[in-house]
Amino acid sequence: ALDRRRWPPPHEDVLVLTAELADVTAHTRDDLPPVELAAEPDHRWLAAYHYRGTTPPPNARSVLVNADVRTFAVVVDDRPVAIARGAVSDAPAGRRWLGITAVEVDPAMRRRGLASHVITAVAGWARRRGATDGYLQVSDSNAGAIAMYRRLGFTEHHRYRYRRLH
Repeated sequence: ALDRRRWPPPHEDVLVLTAELADVTAHTRDDLPPVELAAEPDHRWLAAYHYRGTTPPPNARSVLVNADVRTFAVVVDDRPVAIARGAVSDAPAGRRWLGITAVEVDPAMRRRGLASHVITAVAGWARRRGATDGYLQVSDSNAGAIAMYRRLGFTEHHRYRYRRLH
């Protein structure tokens, strides 16, 4: 129907990946700088955060803190080099889920395990709050991130795509 209406085809799919948090936390490392966790994003976390690759909009902070059970993870090595956000929520069937967003690593610090490091820290935080499973979203064009998520135990649950009329 969208083809007939001349909506351009999507450029990529978004994958929704899920994992048991026990599997994710099994990859915890102690040979990297510590991960700091806080209920609010501080100036260091916000300095490292980009919204879809650009400067966050003015209302970004209010959206980021709009969860009852949340954490903001940051690794600092003279400057913030890796961040992630986690939020725990209850599913209708009674399971507690961790949603992982805003995973970013300074480009000069990539391929050192820092993304996995902040994710496992957030997963441990969520487990201590009763979460058993986690989910995240990633573009199907981000092969490096997908490989890292798979190493942590994430598998594809489903995918979706957007179409936009220009």
